[in-house]
Amino acid sequence: MEKHILEVLREIKAYIKYLIFHFKLDIALCGFYGNIPIELSDYLSEFMIHPNPYCQKMKATCMKSCLRQHVLVKKKALRCEQPFFGACYAGVYEYIVPIIEKNVYYGFISVTGYLAPKPHSALTNYKTNNQQAYKKFLKAEIPSEDFLKTLLAPLKNSLKLLTYYYDANVIETQKKEDCLYQSILQYVSENYLLPLTMTVIAEDLHYSASYLSHIFKERNKQSIMQYVHQLKIKKAKDFLRSTDKSIMEISELLGFQDSNYFTSVFKKSTGMSPRAFRAEQRRSAYPPILPSET
Repeated sequence: MEKHILEVLREIKAYIKYLIFHFKLDIALCGFYGNIPIELSDYLSEFMIHPNPYCQKMKATCMKSCLRQHVLVKKKALRCEQPFFGACYAGVYEYIVPIIEKNVYYGFISVTGYLAPKPHSALTNYKTNNQQAYKKFLKAEIPSEDFLKTLLAPLKNSLKLLTYYYDANVIETQKKEDCLYQSILQYVSENYLLPLTMTVIAEDLHYSASYLSHIFKERNKQSIMQYVHQLKIKKAKDFLRSTDKSIMEISELLGFQDSNYFTSVFKKSTGMSPRAFRAEQRRSAYPPILPSET
């Protein structure tokens, strides 16, 4: 990857983490898979999923509805090209910032995780546990549009800047295997909080597990399940860094068997326990005032 592209990607990743940590925003980059080169989607893959636990629960049973929603968002984005608020099929209110440059649609930024101002009629068709998650994990206080528009302007401009570094038609020349690799990335990014297995992934993508494993490892240098594990640890770090959720709550949200197993896996990956990691992050964010040496 060229140096100037990598610098822009680093700035994008750092800014998204800043928005998540300091402003407690649930941010996702949506619709970019298949619209940008593989190496770019690889680098930003941790943000290409709605992070809210309620959304994860809904995707487990309503993924097709979610994909249809993306099509509707694209149509509206191409009509107006301006940011807008809207509620998805699952009753989640979100702020959408389309990324369109030279009349080419690349995807959109989503600030999500809010209760829709009006009750969503579709909720009556959902199971009780999803209704409970709807009330538990979505936030009632919605930021103003001016506030979000100002915060997201640098991110929007950086994503647009990326489009000048590659040919917009590059996706059309990608090999079939490259497109399948992006499909795997998208699927895993949207479902990694669920109890995934290679059998489940293979069935949903309609390929053999061995073929999917080969395609993924050839391009990512790790197995699909290792990648799933990596995403879980990254998400755990985000929860520990930016929320006050208990270790047990985080363990449950990430789909671990129990909090002790989660602690063991986290420590093996990072070298410290979840509690120690949280304490270290808070010390670095708010360094203690040292006594005067006078």
